[in-house]
Amino acid sequence: MIMMIMITDNECAIDEFILNEEIIRNMVKTFGRELSSVGTEQTCLGKIEENYQRYSQEVQWFDGNKMMDDMRNDVMYMFNWKKHSVERIANESERIASNHTYDKNMEIDYYNVKSIDTKDDGHYLRSLDSSSRPVQLIRNSNFDDAYVNLDHSAIHVPVNVYDKSPDVVNDIKWSEHLTQFFKNNLAFDPSLSWQFFGSAKGFLRLYPATSWRERKNYTDRPLIDFYDCRMRPWYIKGAASPKDIVILLDTSGSMTGVRKSIGQSVVEYILDTLTDDDYVAALKFSKTVQPIHSCLDTLVQANRKNIREIKEGLADVKTNELVDFTLALSQAFTILQRFNRSGDGSQCNQAIMLITDGAPGTYEDVFRQFNWPNIPVRVFTYLIGQDVTSHNEVYWMACHNRGYYTHVMNRAEVREQVQKYIPVMSRPIVLSGERVFSWTPIYAPTYETELNDNTWKNKRKCFVSMKK
Repeated sequence: MIMMIMITDNECAIDEFILNEEIIRNMVKTFGRELSSVGTEQTCLGKIEENYQRYSQEVQWFDGNKMMDDMRNDVMYMFNWKKHSVERIANESERIASNHTYDKNMEIDYYNVKSIDTKDDGHYLRSLDSSSRPVQLIRNSNFDDAYVNLDHSAIHVPVNVYDKSPDVVNDIKWSEHLTQFFKNNLAFDPSLSWQFFGSAKGFLRLYPATSWRERKNYTDRPLIDFYDCRMRPWYIKGAASPKDIVILLDTSGSMTGVRKSIGQSVVEYILDTLTDDDYVAALKFSKTVQPIHSCLDTLVQANRKNIREIKEGLADVKTNELVDFTLALSQAFTILQRFNRSGDGSQCNQAIMLITDGAPGTYEDVFRQFNWPNIPVRVFTYLIGQDVTSHNEVYWMACHNRGYYTHVMNRAEVREQVQKYIPVMSRPIVLSGERVFSWTPIYAPTYETELNDNTWKNKRKCFVSMKK
């Protein structure tokens, strides 16, 4: 029996409803039969029972906890085996690099992943030297069904890196010896897929040798390859520890026109080098200091959503008035100190990225108050513009605060100049002598370029140019 209480404005009225229990019982039974019938049909229970009887099998109980332990041990064993493979490459890289004799006049030939010949129904990878014999590529299902050669590795060089530079040539030369260790790893662990070595100079050594597969192109002109291994999450996480970064963008009256455009690009590329392990605050300053995005006025996790919000805020940046460096630097140090003391943020490295077309002084008093003598915060300075009159002040700021000074003259060199801060941030890891392993999420094929805002802009410009 169910009792319903109805409340009115003046009084409570109680109505009683007597329901037939037999009707309810029949409804429940009918629903149960229908549910059982649907479950039996959808799970193919009859077919399963038939197969068990046909093959004389029986159902046995097992220990669920033991099964989970076995699975956990299998996964740990697999990951440890992969880790050992990476560790062997890392150890050999250090050994070979330290024994290499630098030669500024060195010339080298290498197999270029972008140089592919298709003839006689076969695939061949050419080297840069046309007189060199090409290597044949054979389809292999273990490597995304790609055409590969297991006896060689190949090199990818980004479009913004000059492969005839002595530094690049020497690194390509000594890294050739890693091919044998790639092969050894594959022999020990046949389940291994692609192996690669990313250099701070920008090139990628890929094993096994293969061609660079690009997206389908519907024009007669080749697509421009924007891939750079130094912008990939696996490289950034391996190169530097988690970090808290405050970006200071000068928006005074002198940062107009081209300088403003370059400064915005520098901010965008700095943001592209961050991962979910990092925290960032992006501020603009002139006479006052304000967040680039009004809702993100302190350190926030550098995830995709927050990065996108900050980039969208860059479109609303206006340049005017005079500039107060003391206020901007003081606020940046205050934010970093507050997070460090409260236990928030990354609790690791901290840095300030100062983007300006020049400073009237060194502001030594600010650094003495907040950062000296221990210098817990590195200061990186980016001097914007080709016609700047003085760089001494911003150079001094970086030099005396364990940072790095960079002069960015045009948008074409923004990416290369921004990336120079990463080796500096990695110094604590190198000096500690410890090797940090980072497990990334499921990794897209190596040749895929992450479609961030800057890459999309470049691709769109190229497509418009090809249409013309």
